[in-house]
Amino acid sequence: MIELSKRMSRVHTSPIREMLKVTERPDVLSFAGGLPAPEMFPVEAMARAHAEVLAQFAANLPRMRELLAETVKRLPAEQPTDCDCGRTYADTPPPFELP
Repeated sequence: MIELSKRMSRVHTSPIREMLKVTERPDVLSFAGGLPAPEMFPVEAMARAHAEVLAQFAANLPRMRELLAETVKRLPAEQPTDCDCGRTYADTPPPFELP
């Protein structure tokens, strides 16, 4: 069993969370706002919209890569990236291959 701090024994559950537990019961029909029935979601329309956005993103990906490359070329050689602890753009190849 995981042992928690003594302070955690004084933490009480949220009344909202307790009410929401009741809405999960199959014998309860909740009219609470913000809890739509999952079967009412327009899944097919959402999937089409998602696919359309991804297609637009993919179509613009080459241009986004070009813009990023142009921006990186303008950075001073001594400016380190904030993710690789001091290595610079100028003397370090990227750690991955762009497709």
